[in-house]
Amino acid sequence: TEVMNYPWDHKYTLTADDSWWQYVCHEYADTCQLYSPSNYMNGYDDGITNGADWYVIDGGRQDYMNYFHQCREVTVEISDTKLIPEYLIDDHWEYNRRSLLNYMEQVIFGVRGVVTDAQSGFPIEAEVYVLNHEADSSWVYSEAVTGNYHRLLNAGTYDIRFSAPCYETQVITGVSVVNKTTTTLDIQLQPSIADFSANSTSVIIGED
Repeated sequence: TEVMNYPWDHKYTLTADDSWWQYVCHEYADTCQLYSPSNYMNGYDDGITNGADWYVIDGGRQDYMNYFHQCREVTVEISDTKLIPEYLIDDHWEYNRRSLLNYMEQVIFGVRGVVTDAQSGFPIEAEVYVLNHEADSSWVYSEAVTGNYHRLLNAGTYDIRFSAPCYETQVITGVSVVNKTTTTLDIQLQPSIADFSANSTSVIIGED
């Protein structure tokens, strides 16, 4: 068929980022429609569909990658013909080329930045969690080697929590996101200070 099929496939519950998926998939389908015959990729919901709304499937790669690897994987079907003739491949490339580039470009939008140790400047592997938004493993983590993170979000205003073991949690409120724009947010986390007290004790060698 001709459609952008976005998660979830295995259940009717919508993803935390359903509005982002619809925005990006419509951008893909709408762009295809501009550079193709008038009846191309215009079925379903104007070229897009939620997977489970179409038909439920368990064990699919799309859901696996989005849930367990926190990717943004989508299923793109580009022809009503299962195996299109060779002479039509160049035409279908032209229908989809700009849409594919738009989809790839989305990786630089949303909120992105680097999480580091406030004292040493070293990178931190931290959880980046949008409050009152996340569900089903939708949150992301900064990369351990570089501290770099990317949180793709639809336009809106968000409160984002940054946390890591042995560091003070930090919440940044009112983070503004505009579609097709990058919001850069670098974070420095303070190391936690242990809060405890103790008395000195003397022990005679040989005693239990």
